[in-house]
Amino acid sequence: MGTSWRKLFDWCLAALAIVLLAGCVATPVIPGPPTATTQPTVEQPMTQPIQPTQPAEPTPVGSQPGLSPVPTPQASGPTGSVAEIVARQDLARRLGIPMTEVKVINVSKAEMPIGSLGCGETDGTANTGLIVGSEITLSARSQEYVYHSDGIKLAPCSPADFPGGSQPIYLSSGGPQPNPDPQESAIADLAGRLSISTDAITVRSVEAVKWPDASLGCAKPGRMYAQVITPGYRIVLQAGGKSYEYHTGAGNVVLCQ
Repeated sequence: MGTSWRKLFDWCLAALAIVLLAGCVATPVIPGPPTATTQPTVEQPMTQPIQPTQPAEPTPVGSQPGLSPVPTPQASGPTGSVAEIVARQDLARRLGIPMTEVKVINVSKAEMPIGSLGCGETDGTANTGLIVGSEITLSARSQEYVYHSDGIKLAPCSPADFPGGSQPIYLSSGGPQPNPDPQESAIADLAGRLSISTDAITVRSVEAVKWPDASLGCAKPGRMYAQVITPGYRIVLQAGGKSYEYHTGAGNVVLCQ
């Protein structure tokens, strides 16, 4: 009897120990389905509004790399070509008027005979063919005058009774050079200024002078002149009881006042 109780008691103790041991063992955690991880919210920068694209301004041709600039049209100077200048000077001298009263009406290319240039006198040159030259039409005192030029000489053409004749004037070393009389030029200029006949003007003196510069001794304030010795003349004229002094040189005639 005692042995049986002793076995029962040992069995109970063993059972109790098993129960207690089972309670101390951690229950394993069975992983469940993965859950979505919440990502931190990132603040997005504000989108700038899209500006409409403006059409590009056209680039001037002259400012594009590798291209030559477009030249700006320049107004032609008041003097014109050498032939025009000489024609105006010649006509003013023939008519005894200031050069400012002689206007250029037209300058055009024209075909003309070699030698005479289609203007009468040949000056010893035979008309052996045609050449393209310039026809210069001038106006003075309500009358038109025409000159022809081949670049070497200038020939008075019309009217037929051209004042002073139709002898050609040479512009370059291609022929005899003109030797305008400075005295006649001064008389013609004064007659034009005073609107009188050249016969009403008396020459009091003509003196050869070497002017120290291109001003011909008549320098004007504020102007620059070439510092070169310029041979010329001092011409004193008289008209209406008054004296007028002209200085000449390098083809210029200046009234010194």
